[in-house]
Amino acid sequence: MTPEQFIECLRREILEDNIAVYEQQLAESAEKARDTQWKAMLEAYQSMNGDQQSAVKFLLRQVLLDTLSNVLGVLDGSCLLKNYREGFSLTYGKSPEKLNGFLQDYFLAAEEDQ
Repeated sequence: MTPEQFIECLRREILEDNIAVYEQQLAESAEKARDTQWKAMLEAYQSMNGDQQSAVKFLLRQVLLDTLSNVLGVLDGSCLLKNYREGFSLTYGKSPEKLNGFLQDYFLAAEEDQ
């Protein structure tokens, strides 16, 4: 696996798949919601007009993007954890080749291409 393949998997299986799940859940009836917080959120979302709903979806995507980007930055060493200053070394399987170092850059560049 190359760093670019790893990023493509993250984008597809975490970013895009989770966004699809959230959008599907947002389309469900509030009456079917079991959790009171989720029900209240669905009622608020469904009371919005189309532009407002699009803004919520944009925010949701941005939160997921920022979270993934920050985690990748920690793995790359460009964002440091407060009490942990040593670098990470991310490999896949038996390959000794390091995947991290520019993952955040690859991730953000792929998002710009969208």
